[in-house]
Amino acid sequence: MSSQSYSPYVEDEKPDLSVGALVRYLASRPSTLFTLPESDTKRLNPIPPLRAMKLRHWNWYMMGFLAWTVDAMDFFVVSASASAIAESLNVTIVKITWGMTLVLMFRSVGAVIFGTISDTWGRKWSYIACCLCFVALEIGMGFITSYKQFLAVRALFGISMGGKSSR
Repeated sequence: MSSQSYSPYVEDEKPDLSVGALVRYLASRPSTLFTLPESDTKRLNPIPPLRAMKLRHWNWYMMGFLAWTVDAMDFFVVSASASAIAESLNVTIVKITWGMTLVLMFRSVGAVIFGTISDTWGRKWSYIACCLCFVALEIGMGFITSYKQFLAVRALFGISMGGKSSR
């Protein structure tokens, strides 16, 4: 192999995206799926990195963990109460599941929007804005009265959820 291929990425260095380089890269991937080089086994131990974490790092970790917990809770609450939501909005359960699909579809939009905001103004304030949107939309779900409002809030909710994943 040449000295250029598979070298660690250096920030000032442009990646080689030629067809030949991509073919060589993709050809090397299947063998890495089933074997772990002996030198990499030390990186599998999670204890040293966990010990190195300071209170600030644990704070960020827990914030992300709790955000995903709320995300999962919302998904399962809407799933479990789909029939009650459908009945209150006078639509079928299939239409309510479309609202659940919208959340998943709009996550990538939120990742792009909030990722761009993060790059421009920093992660802290974009994350705070994302969380505020998330909370407002979660509360707003209780005040919807029509199916169109349900779809709109779920789409915006997906954008907000995508903002959490852009961190």
